[in-house]
Amino acid sequence: MAKDKSQANNDIGKDGSEQRARYIRQQGNFTEEEELEVRQQWASVEEYNDFLELNRAFLNGEVKLSCYHMGPIYQETKAMLPGLLRLHDYGMLTFESQPSKFIERTTEDCPCCGEEKYVETQQRAFITFILPYENNNISQKAMYRFLLELMIDDNFYVSILNFDRSCRFGRCKKNVRIASSFPANWATHINISVRRTLQGRNVEEELLTYYQAPTKDELVDAIPRTRQWIDPECCCMLDAFRSDANVLENVHPLLVHVLAKRWEEQDLPGLVEKAAIRAGMEPAFAV
Repeated sequence: MAKDKSQANNDIGKDGSEQRARYIRQQGNFTEEEELEVRQQWASVEEYNDFLELNRAFLNGEVKLSCYHMGPIYQETKAMLPGLLRLHDYGMLTFESQPSKFIERTTEDCPCCGEEKYVETQQRAFITFILPYENNNISQKAMYRFLLELMIDDNFYVSILNFDRSCRFGRCKKNVRIASSFPANWATHINISVRRTLQGRNVEEELLTYYQAPTKDELVDAIPRTRQWIDPECCCMLDAFRSDANVLENVHPLLVHVLAKRWEEQDLPGLVEKAAIRAGMEPAFAV
């Protein structure tokens, strides 16, 4: 019996998803069995500290993947590892970050047409982490001071998101609240002044600038694009940490984004740790 059109489309979609899953496993060098085991480990945590332990193991390369990243950490993250691991000692579960970096004019082969393009890239550092709002190991007074220290620090912009609870299906967040020092127009539009940023001038609005031109000489006059790699108003990324015991939701997590104000290289994890120390937070989760 012939399949109807909708069934055929569903099969195509299913096949595409399976092909993508196989490709991700191949790139990450892990098997389906390993993926299922890791997902089960993250889903069966019983307390917040278990999340920290699993993430430390992932960052240290003891396991090949995590509940939020299908594969080893990126090469550029390795330089930040010591600082990211220290933040775990204060209860901060870091799961997205990048260092400041400037890549001078390089060539890039377009995968679509095979043409060679000249590319120039600049990015500035950011860290995204989870902090438990209700946890016996963290003083509420010290946490308030820490959040204030982050907000008033001249080294970075900060966004803090919190919510009351999830819907019955565990996805929608109820009564989401956001406190942010991010500039209103950061990286939401193309700004020709980005080219001047790459020549040493400071432009505050963009997270990452990207040039593409057919020749090296034309790169100087190329129209730049800007990208946002984080969304301070979205909490969907927390879905990856759902567990059978609702551990994350039970601690009323704060989702924190810390974005460097300057493009120059700096130790962003170290600056966040210094803010925690000034606030009187203790490394109560250290191992």
